[in-house]
Amino acid sequence: PFGSGKSEIAEEWHRSAIARLTSDRSAPIPVWLYARQIGHEGLEKVIADQIGLGLLRARGVAAVIDGLDEVDGARAEEIARDARILVASNSLSSALGTARPGILPPNEDDLVVEGLHENAARQLVQELSGRQHISWDWTSELVATIRRPFFALAAAALVAAGAAPKGQAELMKSLVEQALSRASAANATASENTYDALLRMSVSLTRTNGLDDGLTFHERQLAVSTRLVTPTSLGTAKFTLPVFEQWFSAQALLGSSNLLHEALASPMTFDRWRWVIAVAVLSGRAETGRHPH
Repeated sequence: PFGSGKSEIAEEWHRSAIARLTSDRSAPIPVWLYARQIGHEGLEKVIADQIGLGLLRARGVAAVIDGLDEVDGARAEEIARDARILVASNSLSSALGTARPGILPPNEDDLVVEGLHENAARQLVQELSGRQHISWDWTSELVATIRRPFFALAAAALVAAGAAPKGQAELMKSLVEQALSRASAANATASENTYDALLRMSVSLTRTNGLDDGLTFHERQLAVSTRLVTPTSLGTAKFTLPVFEQWFSAQALLGSSNLLHEALASPMTFDRWRWVIAVAVLSGRAETGRHPH
């Protein structure tokens, strides 16, 4: 599930491939791809465009495909199939993809990320927050949440600031609020405009599968001024973590019956909004998409 460290594990695997190439110039070429970058021309074509078909066939690749859960289910299965074909047809190549549970049919090669052991998660929160025994009276739901490294770090940051988080939804909401409060001084008085821009951006990214942020130049500058958004090489913007995109879309969904109808209109639209709906249910908020302050 989100926050469990899938991408971090993939990054470590990618760094290991780079280290092998550094010591052995004939090693497979490390390639990092996001699932959203892979068009319908196929995985091998995308990799060949990056490193050259000759090098691909002669040396092979160590390919990471991150975010298979960020494309629709049928597309994720196509990419996974292409990856298996690539590896089967080239003994020098290997591939590692990341996805949340339920996206792809179970496979014997799956690596399930279990998260931190409970004691290790508690110790991490306590050491980073400087508050010993702070997690002893936490609910079982919150303890299960902090077993995912992302939320353990979030909980530690909040505890260090004197907060007492109660669950996943509160952790996510607090992270967003902190990031917005740290926006550039020039935009500090426009925080509501920033929040509204982030709502529009998240909805547009969800609708277009990450292709269009839906922002004007000024709105994009507002969004990038937060720690939640980063510019892309295409002149658009994206959220630094998919969970932030889904959190903002969830707030928009909770405040708009039209968006909810859009999300449930067909299996295709539901597939695109499935994580947003999950976060909205998790939030359990019936209020409209107001500024979180």
